[in-house]
Amino acid sequence: MTSSAPTAAISADCYHCGTTVPNGAPWKIVLDEQSHPLCCPGCEAVAHAIVDGGLASYYRFRTELPERPDERKSLQARAETWAVFDDPGLQNEFVHPESDDSGGVYTTLAVDGITCAACAWLIEHRLNAIEGVVSSAVNLSHHRVRVSWDPTRVKLSQLLAEMAAIGYQAQPYEPDEAQARLHHEERMHIRRLIVAAAGMMQVMMFSIPIYIAGPEGISPDFLALFNWLSFALTTPVVFFSALPFFRNAVRDLRSRVLGMDVPVSIAIGCAYSFSGFAVITGKGEIYFDSAAMFTFFLLFGRYVEARARRRSGHTGNAIAGALPLSATRLTEEDEERILPASELVAGDRVLIKPGHGVPADGIIEEGESSLDESMLTGEYLPVTRRVGDSVTGGSQNIESPLVVKVTHAGRDARVAGIVDLTDRAFASRPRLAQMAARMAHNFVLRLLVLTVFVAIIWWFIDLARMPWIVLSVLVVTCPCALALATPTALTAGHGQLRRRGVLITRADAIEALSQVDRVILDKTGTLTSGQMTLMETRPLHDFDPAQART
Repeated sequence: MTSSAPTAAISADCYHCGTTVPNGAPWKIVLDEQSHPLCCPGCEAVAHAIVDGGLASYYRFRTELPERPDERKSLQARAETWAVFDDPGLQNEFVHPESDDSGGVYTTLAVDGITCAACAWLIEHRLNAIEGVVSSAVNLSHHRVRVSWDPTRVKLSQLLAEMAAIGYQAQPYEPDEAQARLHHEERMHIRRLIVAAAGMMQVMMFSIPIYIAGPEGISPDFLALFNWLSFALTTPVVFFSALPFFRNAVRDLRSRVLGMDVPVSIAIGCAYSFSGFAVITGKGEIYFDSAAMFTFFLLFGRYVEARARRRSGHTGNAIAGALPLSATRLTEEDEERILPASELVAGDRVLIKPGHGVPADGIIEEGESSLDESMLTGEYLPVTRRVGDSVTGGSQNIESPLVVKVTHAGRDARVAGIVDLTDRAFASRPRLAQMAARMAHNFVLRLLVLTVFVAIIWWFIDLARMPWIVLSVLVVTCPCALALATPTALTAGHGQLRRRGVLITRADAIEALSQVDRVILDKTGTLTSGQMTLMETRPLHDFDPAQART
């Protein structure tokens, strides 16, 4: 089928797979400000994944239509949904060969739905179990996974399908798209946090008088009114603010993994359900304030963790951001053509004017100038470059125009290698984080066993108090700090070091710093900023220091 087929059949056929669209079908995709019909939710999901992932050019250059997604559960059947990502032309944008000449390839995927260390553990184990996968490492802080595989044994579509089967939607990582998703997640998180905070404060307004006066100090009518109002105010907190906890818990249970959201959801659900039952029947204790407060503080903790992750991502993007977005290419007649820097290839001749950045690695053919390479080398003093010298993409031209012949551009440039090196460090988890993940997983299992044991004991001691004792165990022993503290601390540490100009290339570097007693630096430029400042005044005679400075 030719590439014109999808356009010709746009009014009656599915834009993605070519299947006839049922009358009145609601599924569609908007591309280039035009709405195109789709035949089913499967095609809609795939089409949106392609377009939202910045890969809409696939629809313009494809020569055949993919097969229609179906609902079969085998790995190969699920992989058909993602077959579009196996296109060699499309993979040139995000799949890269490994540097060890093994024939393997790797890519970085942005993953939705990662909330804790158990998610990372599940994804890594699921991917590593696939024949042909060399390695996989989840960057818990940035919600990304770096996968290396043998393309002769397994396809990328199979990896994406396998992740979708366990509840995680993945797509090729695009920095702008990833930042947009993080902004959207943050806005939604703030909304849930605001609802939880408002509900918590209002519920506490009704609970505090009961705590102070006691149930006997308030008339039964007012007590019932306060309880019913608390019931109503806690409902949106549980069903809106706490909704991610319940979704993640269901996903974890389906995947047979005990994440920290499992006991959290049980605690919130039990507190709300038991309290609602007590309000309706008039028997039992009311814990609406506990459910609302528990939800709020959990959301607040995760918001702080997400902010640290996003700030760390900004500092990482500063390295890649050193490259200019556009470049001035010279034709054979020395005419200037402005084009996106991403379109440069080896052999192009580019003009770099004073004050402009170097768009790619290359060799100077004409001119002599000073370049600021502090972003790459740490040296604050400009260096002089002349004809025949190499220049690195990301440097800043200071004095005179230069004509540079491109030798390495895009993924082959030195800056890309530095970014990839730091991304690998973020993706690989240090021993401390791995130990925390194992402890959190085991802790949740033991917590649930303990909860069942406590429930059995109090069943015989005092059945009426049993639900509240069980609820107390779940709330007090929440594993959130154990599961979130380590990755959050490591993320914040990496981010602070990046902002201070230190790039981490090994995941366990911060962990190993506690045992370092000597530091060797190759040059003073890595320590100084180049701006002279007066530190101290020492008069040679009995002069006042302030007077000597004047």
